[in-house]
Amino acid sequence: MSASRTKFYLDKQNAKWLGVCAGIADYTGIPRETVRRKLLLLEEKGWITKGADGALQATNKARRELEPLTLASIRYLEQLFKLFQTLLGR
Repeated sequence: MSASRTKFYLDKQNAKWLGVCAGIADYTGIPRETVRRKLLLLEEKGWITKGADGALQATNKARRELEPLTLASIRYLEQLFKLFQTLLGR
């Protein structure tokens, strides 16, 4: 993350997708072209849309298709939490 940024933003100088990509790239340190390619893949899958204001939004399709992975991740974290409690004697 760039030291000058503490939140995502739209780079209005580059506008459209490149502005969104520039903001995410600056925040995360991931190259802008990599961010652009990944966002285009997510859009092609129908998992994100971009509003008129430039904001990215996850779609209901993404929620439906990613829900099993989300639930599996939550179960895994629960197991880790229980393991840590056991190790700490709580």
